Amino acid sequence: MNDRVMTAMKKVPRHEFLPPDLRYCAYDERSGAIGSGQTISQPYIVALMSDLLDTKPSDIILENW
Repeated sequence: MNDRVMTAMKKVPRHEFLPPDLRYCAYDERSGAIGSGQTISQPYIVALMSDLLDTKPSDIILENW
């Protein structure tokens, strides 16, 4: 795994994307419900997908919900 990706992943406050009653499991290696039938992907999958993008520091990435 790319060091830049791992450094960025460690900076993301995953708990802020979960409902208060589920924040305790924000950093577990599993997906989690975030409401409205949606889930937050498990950290490894997010890191893997990000690494496979092979981004450059000047790239801008937008995620479409």
